[in-house]
Amino acid sequence: MTHLFTRILGFVLFSLSLSPLAAFAQNTGGVFPPGFGDDHQSVQFRASYNADNESFASRVHYQESIDDRLLWRIVGQTRETDDSNVDFDFVQAELFWKLSKTDKPYQTGLRFDARLRDNDRPGQVGVNWMHQWKLNDGWQARVVGLSSLQIGENKNDGVSLAFRTQLSRKLNDGPTIGVQTYNSVGGTEDFSLTKFGHTAGPFVATKIGPVDVVGRVLLGLSDSAPDTDIGVWIGKSF
Repeated sequence: MTHLFTRILGFVLFSLSLSPLAAFAQNTGGVFPPGFGDDHQSVQFRASYNADNESFASRVHYQESIDDRLLWRIVGQTRETDDSNVDFDFVQAELFWKLSKTDKPYQTGLRFDARLRDNDRPGQVGVNWMHQWKLNDGWQARVVGLSSLQIGENKNDGVSLAFRTQLSRKLNDGPTIGVQTYNSVGGTEDFSLTKFGHTAGPFVATKIGPVDVVGRVLLGLSDSAPDTDIGVWIGKSF
């Protein structure tokens, strides 16, 4: 397992070094589910384009289930600095803990995060709570609550809070379509439902041969959010 982890981390960092992409404030996250198979293994690349300032963001991750309850993921991301150079943003380790069986109509789980940054920027640890409901006629709903605490030098005080939602439908023998929202509500020091970034928009997920492809458009719902953010994800399961 240690040897495999080293190889995957090397792959993540190598892939990021080839990418001329990144914008620190852009959204490369998702409304992640609580369920997974006990033999799951996949890799995914994500790219995001901010139409407001004509900038890009990118990340790559690898994930693998440990058993029918636990899955680990390693994430790497780059960012654009103030002088328009591409720089390493962070590396993050994640552990998913499935709390309910995958075949249940309602599923829930936790994800624990640990993020490292360089150049005296604070790292962070996080705990996220996922919920998913399988509804009739291919409909599905998800809600994810996120919390994070900065650590190290130059850290902010308090716990940051956010939540994400998704409503989707799997079409007969076709793609999955739906809508997502991403919402920051500040934290324990400055909580607000309206002051911070809120975005929402449609997405479509489909399979092209052996590759999973997701496309989405997020529109800003608040002044602190970008007006338009276009994202594409490309992944492969093994």
